[in-house]
Amino acid sequence: MIRINLLPKTKQPSMWPSGEHVLLASALTYFSIIILLVAVSYYRVWDLQTQVAQIEQNQLLLKMSSANMETASEKRQEIETKTKLLLKLTDERVSFHSVLSHVSAILPPQVWLTEISTRNNNQNSYRETQRGSSSSFVVNLKGRALTYNDIAAFMQKLEQDEYFSGVVLVKAERINSSNDSQFEIAAQIR
Repeated sequence: MIRINLLPKTKQPSMWPSGEHVLLASALTYFSIIILLVAVSYYRVWDLQTQVAQIEQNQLLLKMSSANMETASEKRQEIETKTKLLLKLTDERVSFHSVLSHVSAILPPQVWLTEISTRNNNQNSYRETQRGSSSSFVVNLKGRALTYNDIAAFMQKLEQDEYFSGVVLVKAERINSSNDSQFEIAAQIR
């Protein structure tokens, strides 16, 4: 459909909007911008509060982790101290099993033992132990042999062995009821 305006120019409606319409449109635009800015500001504040809460939660977790790490470090130090003490104690001790197995390896067939004991020899001076001198443990060997020569051969094997030093014959005597000889030998463990 075609529109034709037959009114005189003065009475014809203007092609441009009136001042009231422009004022109303600009007011609506202004309020829309303000509402948009307020909404963006509220969103930004909410976002920052969420980030602060997250950071505080992370900080709390880090404090707990730090406390756990300190506790674990203290426990590790305590375990290391105990381990060092145990290693020191086991280094100072002589294994009775190792002494027994070593003596049985060098024991001649004509000699048999009736008693084996170890004792701590406290006669070493402080200076000797600091210089790393021989061990302060002494093995006492009591037993029987067919002859004195068998006892001498056993003592010679002990003296030549790298495990023992300071081999001393404490006692050797002949038993009247049998032809056996009874002996007692002391040897220091190296």
